[in-house]
Amino acid sequence: MGRKLAEAFHPGHHLHDELTARKWSQMQAARKSGIPVGRMSELLSGKRDITSRHAVGLESAGLGSAEFWMRLQAQYDLWLYRTLEEAKKPV
Repeated sequence: MGRKLAEAFHPGHHLHDELTARKWSQMQAARKSGIPVGRMSELLSGKRDITSRHAVGLESAGLGSAEFWMRLQAQYDLWLYRTLEEAKKPV
């Protein structure tokens, strides 16, 4: 019997929720965090991963600790890798 992995979400989904709760626009978040607007958009859409630089910027904007963002990214990366590995295994 195979083990099914729970679905994980890109940290950008959590970031989107944080901005929504604060009623911040992407532009406001970008300005407060020092992350370029285009990159902020890519983070929010899950097209770009959160780096340590992004994590520190989010922390400085008051959006949680850098460690929190790095843990979310690491958990997502592990889930993604394991999901891809599971897909390679014969049924």
